[in-house]
Parts: sequence; structure tokens; C-alpha cells
Amino acid sequence: MALLGKQTSVRSKPLHRYHVISMHRILILEDEVGFQLLLTEILTRAGYQVVSAHSGLEALQYVANQKVDLLIIDNRMPGMTGLEFLKLLRAAEDWSPVIVMTAYADVPVVVESMRLGALDFLVKPFDIETVVPLVEHCLQKPVSPQALA
Repeated sequence: MALLGKQTSVRSKPLHRYHVISMHRILILEDEVGFQLLLTEILTRAGYQVVSAHSGLEALQYVANQKVDLLIIDNRMPGMTGLEFLKLLRAAEDWSPVIVMTAYADVPVVVESMRLGALDFLVKPFDIETVVPLVEHCLQKPVSPQALA
């Protein structure tokens, strides 16, 4: 699969060393179908339950009705940015761990995302071998309003 000019194939890279049979549910909020499919395949093959949303509103509706263990959100999307989504998520007192994806290393966005409890970042294009270890790490780090005060 071509990923921003970089030839990658999930099928050609064995992910079995990270196969973790998990009941963790991960929501991917990404408007670019290619990235959404890539992340879904990587995480599904690693044993995670993956759901996806194409917009912030769709993701907010999902998390209002279903528990998720981790969210991976794109920052730049039409309609609602990842930062706006994260503010609404926290305002609803949802303290699920969040990884923010961005193709732009925008320092103010990084600082504000961390202030709102984002645990880490994926900068596009990313090495697909880093995704599962990053997810495993973030699933072990609880987020709470007290930690953000």
C-alpha cells in the first residue's frame, strides 16, 4: 500500500510478535480512508477490536453510547479538528486515553493536546512498526482529571 509516497505493506511485515489477543476497543477518528484502513488492519491483526469514525461528531456519538479503551484521532479534519474533538470529549468527562495523529508538528496544538490529556502523537507518515507498541504503552497509562489539574 502506498502511504504518502512511501511503499508499505502490512501483509509483508509480520506483526505476530505483537499479537496480543485483546478485548480492548480502539476508536480511530480519521477522515482519510487510506490511513483509517491502514490503522484498522494493523490493530485488528494485533488482536484489538477496532471501530472507526470519519468525523468528530460521529465519534462523539459513538463514545456517548459505547465504551472505548483508546482513541486515535487525526488533528486536521473538516468540520471539527482533533483538538476541538478532544475538548468536547473531556467536557463530557470522558477520560479515555488519546493518541493524536498529525501531519503537521504544530507546537501549540501539541501543548494544548497534552494539556487536555493526549498521551502521545503519531506524526504522518509514521513507521507502521511503531503503532502497536505505542498503543500498548498508552493503554497502560490511565488519564484522569486530577492528573490534568
